[in-house]
Amino acid sequence: MTSVDMTQASDVAAARNSVYAEVDDWRLRPPQPLARNVQRYRLVQRLVAPETRVVVISAPAGYGKSTVLRQWSEDDPRPFLWLKCDGSDADTVLFARRVAVAVDRQAPLDDTLTLALAGRVEPSRDVPRLVARALGNVGEPFVLVLDDVHHLARTPTQDLVTDIERALPTGAVLALSGRSRPEVPFGRLRVDGRLREVGPDDLALSRDEARALLRSRGLEIDESGLDELYQATEGWVAGLQLMALAQAGTSSYTAEPTSPPRSLRQGDRFLAEYVREEVFTAIEPKVLSFLMETSVLDRLYGDMCDVVLHRTGSAELLEQLAATRRLFLTPTDSDRHGYHMHRLFAGLLQDELHRTRPDRFRELHLAASEWCEGEGDIDGAIGHAVVAQAADRAGDLVLANATRYVGRGRCQTVGRWLDEVGPKWTRQTASMAMGAALHAVATADMSALGEHLAVLRTLPETGRLADGTPSVEVTVAVVEALAGQFPIYQMPLRTKVIRDAGRRGNPWYALATGMQGQCQLLMGDVDGGRALLLEALGDLEVAHLRALVFANLALAEIADGDWERAEIQAVEACSIARANHLERLPMLVLVNAVASWVEARTGHVDQAHGHAAEAATALAALNGATGFLNRLRILVPTCLAQSHLCLGELDVARALYRTATDARVLEPHAELVLRLVDHLGAELEDASHSRLIGEAPTVAERRVLELLPTHAPLQEIAETLFVSRNTVKSHTLSIYRKLDVSSRSDAVTKARSLGLLRRGA
Repeated sequence: MTSVDMTQASDVAAARNSVYAEVDDWRLRPPQPLARNVQRYRLVQRLVAPETRVVVISAPAGYGKSTVLRQWSEDDPRPFLWLKCDGSDADTVLFARRVAVAVDRQAPLDDTLTLALAGRVEPSRDVPRLVARALGNVGEPFVLVLDDVHHLARTPTQDLVTDIERALPTGAVLALSGRSRPEVPFGRLRVDGRLREVGPDDLALSRDEARALLRSRGLEIDESGLDELYQATEGWVAGLQLMALAQAGTSSYTAEPTSPPRSLRQGDRFLAEYVREEVFTAIEPKVLSFLMETSVLDRLYGDMCDVVLHRTGSAELLEQLAATRRLFLTPTDSDRHGYHMHRLFAGLLQDELHRTRPDRFRELHLAASEWCEGEGDIDGAIGHAVVAQAADRAGDLVLANATRYVGRGRCQTVGRWLDEVGPKWTRQTASMAMGAALHAVATADMSALGEHLAVLRTLPETGRLADGTPSVEVTVAVVEALAGQFPIYQMPLRTKVIRDAGRRGNPWYALATGMQGQCQLLMGDVDGGRALLLEALGDLEVAHLRALVFANLALAEIADGDWERAEIQAVEACSIARANHLERLPMLVLVNAVASWVEARTGHVDQAHGHAAEAATALAALNGATGFLNRLRILVPTCLAQSHLCLGELDVARALYRTATDARVLEPHAELVLRLVDHLGAELEDASHSRLIGEAPTVAERRVLELLPTHAPLQEIAETLFVSRNTVKSHTLSIYRKLDVSSRSDAVTKARSLGLLRRGA
């Protein structure tokens, strides 16, 4: 090395001034903490461990790296030497002089070293040696903090970091902080347990820390509000700070059941400004474009990004960005196959993409929708179609999957899809209107069904629909047949429209066959109905519709008195419903009702009660759905009444019988149904009579029974009948025994159900 021969004090002073001129004062000051009032004890304790040699703190902007560094410096007795880096530090000589100045503030450099640094320096040969001499000049353990080290990435200075670590005296620590992890070989230190690494997951605030931060900004927050903000920000310090800023002028925050949260809407401008200034400007244009386009995806996978973006190499780029750049990307699995992008960051990237390239925004969401559909992620496919404002595609997706999802017990999922697309779209396309109508039928929502049917009846013919339905005309017939808002004798008009469209490629042909079979069965043609029901089973694949066919076949066997075969069919119907979690689907009320009757008839008391309870719940829902399958209003109470009759619960059976009798006027042509009701009435009458043979109250007891509903004391009854109180008491106890009750009120109720008391008594 060639150096200037300076021996006089003035020459040394000039050299010092020359070196110091290369270093702005702001580079040597400690960073200002972002969350000053939030204590990060958990993290700081990890950093002060005596065996630590190197600390690496890497995370995107706004994660509170500076806060951790400042709190560490306050808790650690060692002196901290600070140096903030920027792009000019790619010059290793300049960087070496800045490191030396940082050291000089703690331990003044000797004259020889000062003169050497100010002279002509050969980067590859002299810089490592001079830096090592400067660091060795400190006579006590210290912490050297190199902040914003992401500026050193892929520069000659990056290699110098390794030399700095090796030159540190015993007890000293090198702390590297930045938005990306430096590409420096620290494997040996990691194995030895002398490397401490802090990333975004570590820096993200906990719920309690988030609450403390918001309170330090004067904002009290309830649990729902905290959940809302915490889920949106994922513990990102800057995001929480800006959310608090969005609430300026308020002292409390409560979540609203709207989406997006109001705080996020109010904070959009603050967030956008911050991210544009602190994040976007620091990202290479190609990388920023990649992040912007992948932000439309909920989870990032290499092959998915390649297909959606029509590019290659996404997996490698994602791994690089997540491992070194830390641009709000975190792996979702240990093998780094998938990645998660921070919600707020992704949202801001999407907003920027939509603002600057709206056509590309829509194109990417449509491509993502197709990808999700191919992967079986129908939720994602519909969500992307909605964002792309692709009403036709969203409708096709809903209809193509609605029946299958309902058949698998996922009716709520279909309802969520419909909520997501909104009522406007259900009025625009036949596919969307039919999907909504099928959901309304499944849930017995007759109000919604009426609206969707009205839309379908006015839509122009469009040909085959997304699920294969041949035409809009067939669509209307299918929905009307499923809803059954007409007398049973009119069913053939609907099934004919469906069957006339042909079997091939018609997903509803088997359903129409089965419904025609049910129609003939309930109208009294048991053999003809059974044949059609069995034919339908050959092609019918949807679970809830197969369960209904088996329930009707069980009814056919009951009509023929073959209880053994009826049990087989009923068990199969219940097995299908149970396997697909359909037990509580309102439209399957008949499955539980028939099963309850069969189980009670064969002596399976617990099973009968269980099915009866499920059917009673569904029946209550159907009673509020005016016009939904009126025949069920007769048939279901009849089956349940027969079940309770078999179980000896005569009063419940009588109440259900009255319900069925009142409803029989709704289906005057349902011969089998009416015959079952009449048979039930006869059995109830026989049961009432048989229960009282040899046990009927005597004439004297009947006189006492007539007065029990008055709630008069026994002494008053005795005076009314001109008998003693003991006689009335004896008659009352005898009445209890004969009616198998234990109280006066139960005796009155039972006597009324058996016809032993007048209705008004």
